Amino acid sequence: MGRYVFVVHTEPVEGREREYNQWYDEVHLKDVCAFPGFVGARRFRLVEGDAKARYLAIYELETDDPQRDIAALTAAAGTERMRMTDALDLPKATTALFEQISEHAT
Repeated sequence: MGRYVFVVHTEPVEGREREYNQWYDEVHLKDVCAFPGFVGARRFRLVEGDAKARYLAIYELETDDPQRDIAALTAAAGTERMRMTDALDLPKATTALFEQISEHAT
């Protein structure tokens, strides 16, 4: 079984940052982690740098087929299983899938 991270950069709709953060923290992360293959999630806010989006979510997956699991997640968007909000500026979202190639170093 492989280990992966699905990285998502997002932005809130102008003037709706509080609503966006509340949805992300209280609803969305839990919804995503309920899907097969997804084993954890964390969010970050940009402090410094030239990223195109201020918010980053990192979803951890343990699966033999991450594309299948991400496709199932995407297909459920807007359903009771994957509740969405219009406070998310969806056209600005970007995603990337990475495969883990080393163990965590400390």
